[in-house]
Amino acid sequence: MVLREDSGGKRDPFSREDFQLMRTAGETYYWHMTPEKVERVLERHVAQGERQGDLVGDPTREDDFRNKT
Repeated sequence: MVLREDSGGKRDPFSREDFQLMRTAGETYYWHMTPEKVERVLERHVAQGERQGDLVGDPTREDDFRNKT
C-alpha cells in the first residue's frame, strides 16, 4: 500500500505514480498489509495525518521486495 501527499498539482492520467513506487518525498510504503492494518492506516494516516511507522516497509531488510533485482 503506497500513500502519497497530494501536491495539489494537475494529475496526469498516464503517470507511473498510479502503479509503482516512485521513491519521492511524501511517499509512504506500507507492507505486509492485512485488512486490519489497512483499516488502521486509513483511520490514522489518511484521516488524521499520523504515519504508522511500525507498518512502513524497511528497505534494509532482505525480504523487502525493493531489494530484488
